[in-house]
Amino acid sequence: MPGSLTPQKRSLGLLILLLAIALATSSACKKNVSVATPGPTVAIQIVPSPTPSVTKVMALKPAFSGVALSQRDEVLTKIIEVTQKRLQSYGVVGQATWDESYVRVQVLVNGEEEFESVKGLVSARGNLEFKKRTCKDRSCSNFEDEAVDLGTEDITKAYPGRNFERPIINIEFNDHGSQVFCQLTKELAGTPNKFSIFLDGKELLAPVTKMAICDGKAFIEGADFSAQGVKLLAGQLSGGMLPVEVAVSDVP
Repeated sequence: MPGSLTPQKRSLGLLILLLAIALATSSACKKNVSVATPGPTVAIQIVPSPTPSVTKVMALKPAFSGVALSQRDEVLTKIIEVTQKRLQSYGVVGQATWDESYVRVQVLVNGEEEFESVKGLVSARGNLEFKKRTCKDRSCSNFEDEAVDLGTEDITKAYPGRNFERPIINIEFNDHGSQVFCQLTKELAGTPNKFSIFLDGKELLAPVTKMAICDGKAFIEGADFSAQGVKLLAGQLSGGMLPVEVAVSDVP
Protein backbone atom coordinates (compact mmCIF):
# COMPACT_ATOMS: atom_id res chain seq x y z
CA MET A 1 0.00 0.00 0.00
CA PRO A 2 1.38 3.41 -0.88
CA GLY A 3 2.88 5.34 2.15
CA SER A 4 2.99 2.28 4.41
CA LEU A 5 6.26 1.24 6.09
CA THR A 6 7.80 -2.10 5.67
CA PRO A 7 8.84 -4.03 8.78
CA GLN A 8 12.49 -3.38 7.95
CA LYS A 9 11.95 0.41 7.84
CA ARG A 10 10.01 0.33 11.14
CA SER A 11 12.86 -1.50 12.86
CA LEU A 12 15.40 0.99 11.48
CA GLY A 13 13.36 3.98 12.67
CA LEU A 14 12.95 2.50 16.13
CA LEU A 15 16.68 1.94 16.35
CA ILE A 16 17.41 5.57 15.36
CA LEU A 17 14.92 6.84 17.98
CA LEU A 18 16.51 4.72 20.73
CA LEU A 19 19.98 6.01 19.81
CA ALA A 20 18.78 9.62 19.97
CA ILE A 21 17.26 9.11 23.43
CA ALA A 22 20.44 7.46 24.67
CA LEU A 23 22.62 10.35 23.43
CA ALA A 24 20.35 12.95 25.00
CA THR A 25 20.38 11.15 28.34
CA SER A 26 24.16 10.83 28.27
CA SER A 27 24.56 14.57 27.53
CA ALA A 28 22.24 15.52 30.41
CA CYS A 29 24.11 13.31 32.82
CA LYS A 30 27.44 14.85 31.82
CA LYS A 31 26.12 18.33 32.65
CA ASN A 32 25.33 17.25 36.20
CA VAL A 33 28.63 15.54 36.92
CA SER A 34 31.54 17.49 38.45
CA VAL A 35 35.05 16.07 38.53
CA ALA A 36 37.20 16.87 41.57
CA THR A 37 40.80 17.75 40.72
CA PRO A 38 43.59 18.21 43.26
CA GLY A 39 44.35 21.88 44.02
CA PRO A 40 47.01 23.84 45.95
CA THR A 41 47.24 23.41 49.73
CA VAL A 42 46.05 26.50 51.62
CA ALA A 43 47.82 27.21 54.94
CA ILE A 44 45.62 29.00 57.47
CA GLN A 45 47.51 30.95 60.13
CA ILE A 46 45.60 31.84 63.27
CA VAL A 47 46.80 35.23 64.52
CA PRO A 48 45.99 35.98 68.16
CA SER A 49 43.95 39.09 68.77
CA PRO A 50 45.90 42.08 70.10
CA THR A 51 45.52 42.98 73.72
CA PRO A 52 42.32 45.03 73.90
CA SER A 53 42.71 48.66 74.92
CA VAL A 54 41.43 49.53 78.36
CA THR A 55 40.79 52.83 80.10
CA LYS A 56 42.93 53.52 83.16
CA VAL A 57 42.82 56.45 85.55
CA MET A 58 45.43 57.84 87.93
CA ALA A 59 45.88 60.90 90.13
CA LEU A 60 48.95 63.16 90.15
CA LYS A 61 49.26 64.80 93.54
CA PRO A 62 51.66 67.78 93.59
CA ALA A 63 54.09 68.38 96.43
CA PHE A 64 52.79 71.82 97.43
CA SER A 65 55.34 72.25 100.22
CA GLY A 66 56.82 75.72 99.84
CA VAL A 67 54.26 76.73 97.21
CA ALA A 68 52.15 79.73 98.15
CA LEU A 69 48.39 79.14 98.22
CA SER A 70 47.93 81.85 95.58
CA GLN A 71 50.22 79.96 93.18
CA ARG A 72 48.71 76.49 93.46
CA ASP A 73 46.21 77.02 90.64
CA GLU A 74 49.09 78.01 88.37
CA VAL A 75 51.04 74.89 89.36
CA LEU A 76 48.09 72.59 88.61
CA THR A 77 47.57 74.27 85.24
CA LYS A 78 51.23 73.76 84.34
CA ILE A 79 51.10 70.08 85.35
CA ILE A 80 48.13 69.56 83.04
CA GLU A 81 49.94 71.29 80.16
CA VAL A 82 53.12 69.21 80.60
CA THR A 83 51.15 65.96 81.02
CA GLN A 84 49.15 66.51 77.83
CA LYS A 85 52.32 67.20 75.83
CA ARG A 86 54.04 64.08 77.19
CA LEU A 87 51.08 61.84 76.38
CA GLN A 88 50.88 63.25 72.86
CA SER A 89 54.63 62.82 72.27
CA TYR A 90 54.58 59.26 73.60
CA GLY A 91 51.61 58.38 71.39
CA VAL A 92 49.08 57.56 74.09
CA VAL A 93 45.47 58.69 73.92
CA GLY A 94 44.63 60.44 77.17
CA GLN A 95 43.39 63.51 78.96
CA ALA A 96 44.52 65.40 82.04
CA THR A 97 41.99 67.44 84.00
CA TRP A 98 41.96 69.51 87.16
CA ASP A 99 40.10 67.90 90.03
CA GLU A 100 40.25 69.86 93.29
CA SER A 101 43.83 69.58 94.61
CA TYR A 102 45.17 67.03 92.14
CA VAL A 103 45.37 66.28 88.40
CA ARG A 104 43.21 63.44 87.11
CA VAL A 105 44.82 61.55 84.19
CA GLN A 106 42.74 59.18 82.08
CA VAL A 107 44.51 57.12 79.40
CA LEU A 108 43.74 54.37 76.90
CA VAL A 109 46.42 51.67 77.17
CA ASN A 110 47.06 48.08 76.13
CA GLY A 111 47.12 46.46 79.52
CA GLU A 112 48.78 46.91 82.88
CA GLU A 113 52.37 46.91 81.63
CA GLU A 114 51.83 49.91 79.38
CA PHE A 115 49.91 51.66 82.15
CA GLU A 116 52.96 51.35 84.43
CA SER A 117 55.12 52.90 81.70
CA VAL A 118 52.70 55.79 81.33
CA LYS A 119 52.80 56.37 85.08
CA GLY A 120 56.56 56.84 84.82
CA LEU A 121 56.12 59.07 81.80
CA VAL A 122 53.83 61.59 83.49
CA SER A 123 55.22 61.51 87.04
CA ALA A 124 58.97 62.10 86.42
CA ARG A 125 60.11 65.67 87.01
CA GLY A 126 62.01 65.82 83.72
CA ASN A 127 64.75 68.16 84.97
CA LEU A 128 67.58 68.01 82.41
CA GLU A 129 70.81 69.77 83.43
CA PHE A 130 74.04 70.48 81.58
CA LYS A 131 77.25 71.15 83.50
CA LYS A 132 80.80 72.07 82.61
CA ARG A 133 83.19 69.49 84.07
CA THR A 134 86.78 70.44 84.85
CA CYS A 135 88.99 67.38 85.31
CA LYS A 136 91.52 67.45 88.15
CA ASP A 137 93.50 64.41 86.98
CA ARG A 138 94.18 62.48 83.78
CA SER A 139 91.40 59.94 84.32
CA CYS A 140 88.96 62.67 85.37
CA SER A 141 88.03 60.63 88.44
CA ASN A 142 88.55 63.83 90.38
CA PHE A 143 86.58 66.69 88.89
CA GLU A 144 84.54 69.79 89.52
CA ASP A 145 81.14 70.46 87.92
CA GLU A 146 79.94 73.98 87.19
CA ALA A 147 76.29 74.75 86.44
CA VAL A 148 75.47 75.98 82.93
CA ASP A 149 72.42 78.03 81.93
CA LEU A 150 71.00 75.21 79.82
CA GLY A 151 68.18 72.80 80.64
CA THR A 152 64.83 71.25 79.76
CA GLU A 153 63.25 74.63 79.03
CA ASP A 154 65.73 75.12 76.17
CA ILE A 155 64.69 71.94 74.33
CA THR A 156 62.21 72.38 71.49
CA LYS A 157 62.22 68.78 70.27
CA ALA A 158 63.28 65.37 71.59
CA TYR A 159 62.88 62.08 69.74
CA PRO A 160 64.34 58.54 69.78
CA GLY A 161 67.14 57.52 67.43
CA ARG A 162 70.19 55.27 67.11
CA ASN A 163 73.93 55.84 67.06
CA PHE A 164 75.88 52.76 65.92
CA GLU A 165 72.84 50.65 66.85
CA ARG A 166 72.73 52.12 70.37
CA PRO A 167 69.45 53.82 71.39
CA ILE A 168 69.84 57.59 71.81
CA ILE A 169 67.69 60.66 72.37
CA ASN A 170 68.06 63.33 69.70
CA ILE A 171 67.43 66.84 70.99
CA GLU A 172 67.08 70.24 69.37
CA PHE A 173 67.60 73.53 71.20
CA ASN A 174 65.88 76.90 70.98
CA ASP A 175 67.96 79.98 70.12
CA HIS A 176 69.14 80.49 73.69
CA GLY A 177 70.04 76.84 74.13
CA SER A 178 71.88 76.74 70.79
CA GLN A 179 74.03 79.72 71.76
CA VAL A 180 74.87 78.36 75.22
CA PHE A 181 75.69 74.87 73.94
CA CYS A 182 77.80 76.33 71.13
CA GLN A 183 79.82 78.43 73.60
CA LEU A 184 80.18 75.49 76.01
CA THR A 185 81.51 73.08 73.39
CA LYS A 186 83.75 75.80 71.95
CA GLU A 187 85.43 76.23 75.34
CA LEU A 188 85.82 72.46 75.84
CA ALA A 189 86.91 71.47 72.31
CA GLY A 190 90.39 69.94 72.26
CA THR A 191 90.74 69.84 76.06
CA PRO A 192 90.45 66.88 78.48
CA ASN A 193 87.53 68.63 80.18
CA LYS A 194 83.96 67.52 79.53
CA PHE A 195 80.34 68.55 79.73
CA SER A 196 78.07 66.38 81.86
CA ILE A 197 74.34 65.78 81.43
CA PHE A 198 72.01 64.94 84.31
CA LEU A 199 68.32 63.99 84.30
CA ASP A 200 66.49 64.30 87.61
CA GLY A 201 69.80 64.19 89.45
CA LYS A 202 71.12 61.08 87.66
CA GLU A 203 74.20 61.46 85.48
CA LEU A 204 73.53 60.19 81.96
CA LEU A 205 76.91 60.84 80.35
CA ALA A 206 79.95 63.11 80.40
CA PRO A 207 81.60 63.21 76.96
CA VAL A 208 84.61 65.11 75.68
CA THR A 209 84.15 67.20 72.55
CA LYS A 210 86.54 67.62 69.64
CA MET A 211 84.88 70.66 68.11
CA ALA A 212 82.30 73.32 68.74
CA ILE A 213 78.70 72.18 68.10
CA CYS A 214 76.74 75.17 66.91
CA ASP A 215 73.91 73.73 64.79
CA GLY A 216 71.47 73.62 67.72
CA LYS A 217 71.37 69.82 67.84
CA ALA A 218 72.83 67.14 70.12
CA PHE A 219 72.08 63.62 71.30
CA ILE A 220 72.03 61.90 74.67
CA GLU A 221 73.02 58.30 75.24
CA GLY A 222 73.41 56.15 78.32
CA ALA A 223 74.96 52.79 79.16
CA ASP A 224 71.61 51.37 80.27
CA PHE A 225 69.45 52.94 77.55
CA SER A 226 66.90 50.66 75.85
CA ALA A 227 64.60 51.42 72.92
CA GLN A 228 61.58 51.60 75.23
CA GLY A 229 63.45 53.67 77.82
CA VAL A 230 64.60 56.15 75.19
CA LYS A 231 61.03 56.55 73.93
CA LEU A 232 59.90 57.27 77.49
CA LEU A 233 62.64 59.84 78.20
CA ALA A 234 62.10 61.56 74.86
CA GLY A 235 58.41 61.89 75.72
CA GLN A 236 59.27 63.46 79.07
CA LEU A 237 61.68 65.98 77.57
CA SER A 238 59.26 66.86 74.75
CA GLY A 239 56.58 67.73 77.30
CA GLY A 240 58.85 69.88 79.44
CA MET A 241 59.62 69.85 83.16
CA LEU A 242 56.98 69.58 85.87
CA PRO A 243 56.92 72.66 88.14
CA VAL A 244 57.01 70.51 91.31
CA GLU A 245 57.44 66.87 92.27
CA VAL A 246 54.27 64.76 91.96
CA ALA A 247 53.17 61.45 93.44
CA VAL A 248 51.07 58.93 91.51
CA SER A 249 48.11 57.33 93.24
CA ASP A 250 44.64 55.95 92.61
CA VAL A 251 41.88 58.44 92.04
CA PRO A 252 40.32 59.35 95.41
